[in-house]
Amino acid sequence: AYCRSGTRSCNLWALAAVKAGAHPDAAMAKAAAAGYDLTGLRPLLDALSTAA
Repeated sequence: AYCRSGTRSCNLWALAAVKAGAHPDAAMAKAAAAGYDLTGLRPLLDALSTAA
């Protein structure tokens, strides 16, 4: 697969990071620092965080 903008890659990175134990706020902050808005992904990040 190919991701020109990096958005899908960033989304997958954030999901994997939270699943591995990172806090959703930290993942969102790192993504924002790189220019990506993960606001729409927040509910899933929170769900993964509580499931871990």
